[in-house]
Amino acid sequence: MISLMYYFSCLGLLFSLHTQNGTPEWINHPERSYPNSQYLTAIGTGDSRKEAENSAASNLAKIFQSKIKSEETINARYQELIKSNQSSLESRTNIEKKISVASEQTLFNVRYPESYTDNLGKVFVLGIIEREPTAVLYRDKIKENYSRIESFVKKCEKVKDPLKKYSNIDAALVTAKVNVALVQQLKIIMIGMSVQPDSAYSLGRITEMCSNAQKDVSFAINISGAEKDNVAGFINDMLSELGFSVAERGVLTIGGTESVERIDLASDQKFVRWSYQLFVNEASGRTIISFSENGREGHITYEEAAARALRTMREKIKTDLGEKINSYFNSLAMK
Repeated sequence: MISLMYYFSCLGLLFSLHTQNGTPEWINHPERSYPNSQYLTAIGTGDSRKEAENSAASNLAKIFQSKIKSEETINARYQELIKSNQSSLESRTNIEKKISVASEQTLFNVRYPESYTDNLGKVFVLGIIEREPTAVLYRDKIKENYSRIESFVKKCEKVKDPLKKYSNIDAALVTAKVNVALVQQLKIIMIGMSVQPDSAYSLGRITEMCSNAQKDVSFAINISGAEKDNVAGFINDMLSELGFSVAERGVLTIGGTESVERIDLASDQKFVRWSYQLFVNEASGRTIISFSENGREGHITYEEAAARALRTMREKIKTDLGEKINSYFNSLAMK
């Protein structure tokens, strides 16, 4: 009995030594070296260092995910709005490390101080956000955004052109929505730290102003081709999702041509080739957006192939045209 107990005791000791000497403590207990009071931490794994870092960033984002829902489109438009007017805060890349992850969270000041590769080649990485300096970074960024909001609103109030008026208040709204997410993140990073708004314009007020300005920016649709009604319907739906109205005579006109044609290929399937060329014109006739797309779809019947082609066209128009319209209004606001 003594011999058996001694055996298990030695076995347990060997296992403990292997864990301590083989696997770093931070993998199972990161809080011992990076206490929760000072750091947010997450472990990432992957087949490479880069994969493990992305995994750690994604796991860090999950800390915020249950409490914050951000929109990918809003984040993309915000980055576009600030890229030509970066402050010293955005340009300090050695201090600020910004990462967009699959969870749609955008995190700042993420570092990876620890890494380990096991004997099977699996890479472990520790991702950390140091609470206090990161909270200061967030606070400064939020204050800068309040200044941007104020500037966009004032520009909106000064101009008469409905396109410029809408573009500026929409830019203010995009920035305000990003700021809401940053404030919520700040509350998680540093409990008790708050930022008093430097702007007299609340998100609710800016939303109302943007909605009113958008009413003066209508679109006319003028498409030609055999499937013109379907394509016009796709464009109408996309504009509706963006909050724009469609009128017989719009401030902006979306025009173009489309085609869905049968093609003969050496195959048992039936194929069609689809294409469209679209443009957006101002009331003066000046073209502000122009692009085209084409492709082919196949199925056992021409009718089904054509239906697939229309579904593909719908998704591409919804994504591409919507992005180009948003970029156009961003460009007006940045002038």
